[in-house]
Amino acid sequence: GHIFLSYWAYQYAPVRHKIHLDGGYFTSKVLFPELRPGPPKIVYAGAVSYSKGVGRLLDIFNALQPEELKLHVFGKPAPNDGGPELIRRMQTIPGVTYEHVVPTETLEQELGSARVLINPAEPIADGNPLNFPSKVQDYLRLGPPVVSTICRGLSPAYRKLVYGVEDVEHLETWVGQIRAAVAEGISARNVRVAKAEAFMAENSWARKAVVLKEWLQNVYNETQDNR
Repeated sequence: GHIFLSYWAYQYAPVRHKIHLDGGYFTSKVLFPELRPGPPKIVYAGAVSYSKGVGRLLDIFNALQPEELKLHVFGKPAPNDGGPELIRRMQTIPGVTYEHVVPTETLEQELGSARVLINPAEPIADGNPLNFPSKVQDYLRLGPPVVSTICRGLSPAYRKLVYGVEDVEHLETWVGQIRAAVAEGISARNVRVAKAEAFMAENSWARKAVVLKEWLQNVYNETQDNR
């Protein structure tokens, strides 16, 4: 049998015994369910590279000006994918803050206090269609609204929980989704957080272990029957 992290790969793999099994959760509670005080900021955490969409993220932030938003970027620069160049560019843009690596607890606090968490990854670069974007999974457990590229590897269930962008070349779509996320009211946030927590409960590691065990048993039984 074949196990696929990417929903796209699962859909189109020409194999008989297959299962889509992406990342799971150890908790069903969002870490920061309520909007936290502070200046509105967009936060990105991950590799600083073109394939992860950081170049486009800077273009998006420029397109948002002169709105009262800040952009905080956390992550290691990819030396062979424009990392140093992107860091130099960040240093020239007012409102952008960059930090290389911070402790996990500090990073969670920064992510949790964001007005928007963003995943601008290039949908077809660097094997992305064959990967599951675990950044979206991790963002969802934190609480702030997520604006994300709709990568092929992302299952339909995740797409219902984010402010998605299909046409990544269209800056106006990014700007519109970010503005919608920033404007999200308390009641809308409560509904979204409740949906995220229900999703996390449905996709716990314990539940996925049961699903995998049952699938493996079924595959084994079928192969035995066909002998």
